[in-house]
Amino acid sequence: MNQVFPPSTAQGNLLSLTGHELRTPLNGITGALDLLKDTPLTPEQEQYLNLIRSCVGEITVLANRLKKASEQAATEKSLLPDLQELPILNPEQIEELREEGLLERLIGLFKETADKAIQDIKTAFQNGDAKALSSAAHLLKGSAANFGAERLVAICQALELSAGETGAAMEELLNALEEEYVLAIKELDSI
Repeated sequence: MNQVFPPSTAQGNLLSLTGHELRTPLNGITGALDLLKDTPLTPEQEQYLNLIRSCVGEITVLANRLKKASEQAATEKSLLPDLQELPILNPEQIEELREEGLLERLIGLFKETADKAIQDIKTAFQNGDAKALSSAAHLLKGSAANFGAERLVAICQALELSAGETGAAMEELLNALEEEYVLAIKELDSI
């Protein structure tokens, strides 16, 4: 697949995703360590516990730095991926689905779920619910990938990675989502 994001955007999104993906398990480890410290430990076990706590603290600092760097990168970029080189639908993938007898069924499922997913994305954005937005974008991305709807997939991927963003750049991304969805439906209807 072609590069979907310009390098600066990809780097910012990687920083954001990495920071987020690190903080979640770190919170779990910290909680488990808190539970462990309340149990009877030998002096050697207490030393190990303190060492682990120290390491978790250092990694948490790094994760927070990644988050801050991604926030700085977000203020300097558009969230919209470069779609020029991507097809609306991948003809080879469409043909494979047709040959396997799955095309009509998948088109029906896509049409049933995509409208709701787009509405869920918009509602989540309006409510500031980054988790729901990311989840709905992920669902739509998977469904669009069945057809090789690479533009729609790229936009959903950008939505997943930018779920906590607000402002004009995010609204631009949501508008692009609707436009590409309409184009994908038109192409699917013409098959």
